[in-house]
Amino acid sequence: MTVTIKETVHKYLTDHGLWPHEADAVVDQMQIDINEPQMWAASVDHYPAAMLAVLYLRADLAAVDWIDDNKPRHFARSLFTGKEKS
Repeated sequence: MTVTIKETVHKYLTDHGLWPHEADAVVDQMQIDINEPQMWAASVDHYPAAMLAVLYLRADLAAVDWIDDNKPRHFARSLFTGKEKS
């Protein structure tokens, strides 16, 4: 079974505390920000680990933005930043 970049980023987000519908919203925004439809649909095996690391960093930022805009007291915020909100 082929796992796509989109599915991998979504799993990363849910593994870090977002509910699936919250991760959907973050991934949707990331797809707008990184307008590369062929990349999102591509197999994760076609990209180097370093690219995934960069996408995970972008996912962290996008998740924090979404949390701050929608659920500022979300328990998972610190899982994306590594620290409590000040």
